[in-house]
Amino acid sequence: MLKLYNLGDSFSYGNCAIEKNNFDVHKSPATFIADEFNLLEVNFASPGASIDTIVRRLLTYGFDDEGIFMIGLSHSNRFQYSSTRKVDQSKKRRNIGFTRGPKRPQDWFMTKKWDEMTLKEFDLSEQMMYHSFKNILIIQKLLKGKKYFMYNTISGLMKEEPKNWEVQKIKKQIDLKYYYEPNHSLYQSNLDDKYYVADDDVHSNHIGMKKWTDDLKEWIKNVKII
Repeated sequence: MLKLYNLGDSFSYGNCAIEKNNFDVHKSPATFIADEFNLLEVNFASPGASIDTIVRRLLTYGFDDEGIFMIGLSHSNRFQYSSTRKVDQSKKRRNIGFTRGPKRPQDWFMTKKWDEMTLKEFDLSEQMMYHSFKNILIIQKLLKGKKYFMYNTISGLMKEEPKNWEVQKIKKQIDLKYYYEPNHSLYQSNLDDKYYVADDDVHSNHIGMKKWTDDLKEWIKNVKII
């Protein structure tokens, strides 16, 4: 069976909330796509991941040449660094919604936010755009010749307009053909709290995932990725 590789953050990873505050089996947005197109989901996404996490995993994890890649692009404020402490994959978040999903290979990278940095003469917005656009372009170059599609998980990344000419040039090189709703995101599609995992958790539950992926399925058929 052809594999669907799921890479991204917690929105991509999915959860076990079949509806708000009601927990059962783990599903991700990729689960709904895999079921629709008779694919085998391989979930390499993880809570807290940044866009550069995807670059690293494309370089280090194993993939079949014929596989299809579903890439969830996280918020531009995140980046990862090599840590002396291994990531605790069994750590419970605000609720049990993320405790029943698949485990990934051992991970020694932690997530930090650019707006937590105190660097001299630091242009925060330009740095965030540079980091995200550069890594999106690297992902596309790494996946050249393979079947893939990407989407935003938290914010509409391509709405951002850089001032730095080099960042502008990087952005212009990003191919939008297989980029689903580049100015919108999964999170923004499910702002009604009936689609939340729990009262204190705005991630999309299975109902919200299904609603969002129903439109995504039609787009996939139209662009003929699968």
